[in-house]
Amino acid sequence: MKNKIRNPFPQIGKVIKYEFKHSARVLLPLYGVLLLLGLLAGLSVNKKNYDELVGHFNEAGTGMYAADIANTLLTGFLIMTIFCFVIAITIVTIVIIAGRFKRSMNGEEAYLNLSLPVTMGEHLWGKFIMNFLWSIICQIAIICTGLLCCVKVGKPGIMKVLNEFMPEIKLSLAKQNLTLGGVISSYYVYFFAFICFLITLIFAVNAFTLVFKYNKGFLKFLIVVLLLWLNMRSMKLIPSWDLISDGYAGMVKIWLFSALIEFCWSVIYFAFAHWSYAKRLNLE
Repeated sequence: MKNKIRNPFPQIGKVIKYEFKHSARVLLPLYGVLLLLGLLAGLSVNKKNYDELVGHFNEAGTGMYAADIANTLLTGFLIMTIFCFVIAITIVTIVIIAGRFKRSMNGEEAYLNLSLPVTMGEHLWGKFIMNFLWSIICQIAIICTGLLCCVKVGKPGIMKVLNEFMPEIKLSLAKQNLTLGGVISSYYVYFFAFICFLITLIFAVNAFTLVFKYNKGFLKFLIVVLLLWLNMRSMKLIPSWDLISDGYAGMVKIWLFSALIEFCWSVIYFAFAHWSYAKRLNLE
């Protein structure tokens, strides 16, 4: 009797659920704080001051009073805090993803996790999907924070600013047979490819420690430097300077070529990590 084909999705779902529980305790509160800061910054905006700052002074030419200046300074301070917090949260998300992978695959949790009736491919795919989702959630939190900063400006104010710039941009894109949606889509293709590259880079760096049987920070640092150098060398295959002169069309080509290269590296890193953990891991 032939063996039935094993359905991997329930097991991958369990890995995703397990990874979410461990990472959510740190990441979700951080994203919540970021959104709260965005809301506070948005509520602190004085509509009058906003109009004056973007150049729409009233006919009387009245300046800002002391209270208005204090309010503007508060808003500026919150915006600067948000900017720094966005950078910090992006770094923290990457660090937590890397630390979580190390603990569950190379660290103290490895014996328990890898002794479960789950294949190595299911472990890696579950972690990859959850890490990818965390990257998307981080991006959504950043975008929503930006929108919250404009909560008092309102849709009419935002549309007014956009209407001042969009016709010229759309005209430039039309001359090159491009659309705004197409340009944005090409950027996100590269963005998603870069996320895949970062996640699989973390997998590969930890997998190298199994091959060399040496799990020290200095070795990991050298491996990271080497892999990033190889990635940068591969990017030189793209004639960037020639394409930049093509304007928006060149920018789209750079993003798409870069995305293809990042996807190729992601496949290589994932395959190497799967081989290393399946063949070289010793739980004894």
